[in-house]
Amino acid sequence: MGFPFNAAIATNKGDRSDAHLMKASTFLIFQINEDGSYTLLGNRRPPSVKNKKKDDITAERANNRFSEACHCAPTGYRPGGCGHSAETFRPLTETLNDCAYLVCANAGPAAASAFTKAGITFLTADLPIGEIIEKLSIYERRLNTFKRTSDSI
Repeated sequence: MGFPFNAAIATNKGDRSDAHLMKASTFLIFQINEDGSYTLLGNRRPPSVKNKKKDDITAERANNRFSEACHCAPTGYRPGGCGHSAETFRPLTETLNDCAYLVCANAGPAAASAFTKAGITFLTADLPIGEIIEKLSIYERRLNTFKRTSDSI
């Protein structure tokens, strides 16, 4: 990757990564620079998604936009995930395709797989945004150092 890079953070409150991937009300997009500085580029709303099992969706879940496709969103993550296919996440991977990283509080294995296949590093953490940005910056610097070291061997 390298610097600068973009990171998307799933949030409901706006001050931390506090949202299950499928329940996030917004994704804050940050550009992170090598010196650790960052710029908020904007926010993106989750795309509308229609679930094949529309009759399973309650009115409450339907009001949560992207959560329409997630059976676990109202009750939280269940070990093993919800049985989503990578196709469920295609609208969101396309929405965030300029981001090197996506951070959310939690999500299932199908989401992790879909974003990884789309070239977006998928991470889960429930942390304040400033701390996430600091950790991503450190991680990226270490990756770049390792790549430079391994290239010279």
